[in-house]
Order: sequence, then C-alpha cells, then structure tokens
Amino acid sequence: MAIFIGLSAGLITLIRPSDILVLAIPLFYGLTNWSKVKERVSFLRKHWTMILVAILFFALAAVPQLMYWKTVTGDWIYYSYRDEGFDFRHPHIIAGITDGKNGWLRYTPVMIFSLIGIGFLFKKRTWLWPILLFLPLYMFIVYSWHVWFYINSFGSRPMVGPYALLAIPLAYFVQYAFAKRWLKEGILILVFCFSVLNIFQTYQEYWGVSRTEYASDAYYWKIFGKTKMDYSMLATYDSNVNQPRYTHYITTIYENSFSDTAQAHLDFNTFHSPPAALRINKEFGEITLLSKTVAELGVKPKQYLKISGWFYAEHPVSWWSSAIMIGSVIKNGKTTRWRQMWINNKILAEKSNFSLWSSHPKEWGEVYFYYKIPSNTNPQDKIQLLIQNGHSTTIIVDDLKVEVCERLK
Repeated sequence: MAIFIGLSAGLITLIRPSDILVLAIPLFYGLTNWSKVKERVSFLRKHWTMILVAILFFALAAVPQLMYWKTVTGDWIYYSYRDEGFDFRHPHIIAGITDGKNGWLRYTPVMIFSLIGIGFLFKKRTWLWPILLFLPLYMFIVYSWHVWFYINSFGSRPMVGPYALLAIPLAYFVQYAFAKRWLKEGILILVFCFSVLNIFQTYQEYWGVSRTEYASDAYYWKIFGKTKMDYSMLATYDSNVNQPRYTHYITTIYENSFSDTAQAHLDFNTFHSPPAALRINKEFGEITLLSKTVAELGVKPKQYLKISGWFYAEHPVSWWSSAIMIGSVIKNGKTTRWRQMWINNKILAEKSNFSLWSSHPKEWGEVYFYYKIPSNTNPQDKIQLLIQNGHSTTIIVDDLKVEVCERLK
C-alpha cells in the first residue's frame, strides 16, 4: 500500500506540481476534534517506516522524467516554461473566479452551490479541514500563474481537478435543499438555467461566437444570449471595451492614402486606391502612422475617434498571427491607454458571419474600431496610431483615416 501511495502521489505531482496539495486531503480527513488529531499523529509515528517507503517511491516516480531531461537537454532538471512562472505577490483569485476571461464561476455557475455547501461542513466536520486547507491554498497557487486565465480552455480548467472534492459539499447542499420543497424547486430551476447557459456558451465557443480565454466583461455581455456575431461584437472582443455605434462624424483629423511615392515599403501593384499602398511584413514589423498632440489634432477628452483603414491579406492566418491596428495616448512618454484591433479576421468578416476565425485573403476590406479619448488627457499628450505585424505573413494597408464622432445611435 505504501508503494502504491508513493507512486500515485509522485505521478500526480509530476503531472502538475501544484497538485501535491492533494496530499493534505487524506492527511487531514476525519480530524473532527483534538483527540482525532492525537490519534493521527500517533498513527503516523507508528508507521514511520511505511511513510519512508512512500517517500522513496514518490521520488522514484520522477526518475523517468529526470532521465528524459538529461538525455534530451543535458540537464537533470529542465524548466520548459522558460520566463513564464508564478507571481505569488499578485494573485488573481477574484478574477480567476469571476472574470469574463475564463472565470471559473462565470462559465460554470452551478459550482456556486458547492461553495455554499462548505458551510454545512462546520456541522459535519469529517471533510471540513481537507477542504478548508486544500481549496484556498490551491486557488492561491493556480491563480498566481502569470497566465491566470489558462488558455486553450472553455472556463477555468485548473478548477476541474478539485471537482471530486467539491462534490462533497455540493452533496451536503443538495441534501439540505431537497429536504425543503420550496427550496428544492428553486434550486432545480437554477440548476436547469445554469446548465442551459453552460451548454449554450459551449455552442457559442464551438461556432466562433465566443472565445472565453481572452473575453473581457464588455465582450461577455455584448454576446450574451447571441447565436450570431456582428462587427461591433467582433471589435469589442479585440478592444476589451463596448464598441458604440455612430451615425455622424464631426471631422477627419488624419488621412493617408500613401500617395507619396517616395515613402518606403510601398506596393504599386496591390492597392485600394492609386497610386500605392503600404506593405507591412515581418521585417518591417511596426510603423507609427500618427503621433500628434491633442492640441494639434483639435480633439477633446471623452470624444470617440473612429480609426479605420482598408486592408489586404496575402495569405489566410489565424487570429493570433494577425496584424494589429493600435490606438493609444502617450502621456509623458508612456502609454496610458491603448486599444487594439486584430486586422485579418475583420477583412470582409461578414462573409463568415463575423466569426473570430474569419479569414479572407486576397480581397480588400475595411477594418475599423472606436477609441475613446481618456478623460484625464491633456493638450500636450499625444494620440498615436500604429500597425504591428510580427508574423511571417504580409498585410497591405491603404486609405487610413481617423475621424471624430459626434453622436451615438
């Protein structure tokens, strides 16, 4: 038994080091009073040789991995995440639970009942300490990871592991609720609604309406209950702010159709309007097209700017390899607010029902978004427009324009 326990614990830890905390579950299980604590300590002392055996096989479970690292990299221990890691000084526990970006309870709301059920453990204390010690510490660790929202998932995937443990307080809650008819009916309605919501959001994810791992709160509510996207939703996803709809514009404060033929990186064969367009590839990387003070542009804080341009992609790309159009304010040499827009999946996005995965190469399409000038912007602060393309594909841009918006529809 000690061998089995040691190997199991070793493999668990090897697969996900933070899961070493599961050892606290059997260690603290059943400690309902002080006499139980004494019995547990006495038991561990009595079977200290078995504990040593378990520790030995715990370590042996890592030997194949250590040998593999040594063979492949030349080092016994190789950290494959490189500069990625934990920041225990700045955990994102609240965001990890509630945020639109893969928040645990945001996308699995039925687990609220499990958290409520923890309160019943204070009366039935068998599972109290394993859960009270394991769960907060586990959440602190997993949400201290630099990518606390954990990509490549629908919802918070590190919280799937503790479900076996959280099923216990959930069962206590259900037992209590079902003993009262009025509460039982209410809970069943909520469970049904939560389940429908979860399934519907899975549908949204599958069809490209949602992408929970990078969804902001603004985007979450923008697409809530929607089965189809529109351009405003797609732009809200990128910019992380609700994109308004305007019907009139005061003035154009910037235009560039790349008619200056002396400018570098021009394409005279592919353009939206003659004589040329700007070609941006990986070697070119980034270009700042507008950088003027608020006073020079004649704009005011809280005004909305429509930033637009016509774009042409030579090859289909995934959205994470897309070129980016960025609007920002530079205050004292530092960027104080910036909003971005992925370009490639906006080109003729209506042809793909505005899916996040849209891609229409070798065609011209307009890409635009709205940028609100921050309220604390001063006349000497600069408004900047730039385009980035750090990937191997090429993007061609023409007829860039920045307009000041007047009223909301």
